[in-house]
Amino acid sequence: SKSIKRLEGFLQEMKRTDLLDLQERYVALFDRTPSLSLHLFEHVHGDSRDRGQALADLSELFQNDGLSIQRAETPDYLPIFLEFCSIQSQEDAKENLNSIINILSALKKRLENRQSKYAIIFGAIIETVSRKPDARAVEQAIRQASGAAYSNDQVDREWEEQFAFENDGLDNNGKAGCPRADELI
Repeated sequence: SKSIKRLEGFLQEMKRTDLLDLQERYVALFDRTPSLSLHLFEHVHGDSRDRGQALADLSELFQNDGLSIQRAETPDYLPIFLEFCSIQSQEDAKENLNSIINILSALKKRLENRQSKYAIIFGAIIETVSRKPDARAVEQAIRQASGAAYSNDQVDREWEEQFAFENDGLDNNGKAGCPRADELI
């Protein structure tokens, strides 16, 4: 098929490319661009509490089907999810992939926007499922985030530590402290 030939070409190109260059490209795409994250639930739940419960549920599903994750990755990491699908019956694997078709389609489009050949992989996965993506949902996801590379300032803002409370832990004099503890002195 056409997808197989594209995949073979992509793999041949990867074999000819220096490993450090491949690693740098991968990190720039998938680790430094949140809209290209390979953690599926980030696209659905963001950083909400719902993501934690969804991760626990997925982990339990994996364990019930005999897949034990031996890496420091969450179960929603796409390569792990695909490995899980590989041990399923063809029908169950298609059903699981159908459940993430819109995410896969948005990722594919974002990669195409970046002119990345990784889009070939997503196209091949999408081709294997029976459900068609919801074009409106994918279009809306692309409007929210096109997959464009972040500037250094955007990367800094994204990785900036968030405070757990409204104030930043500093009093009016710029000193760190606990107002309740200060009252006790």
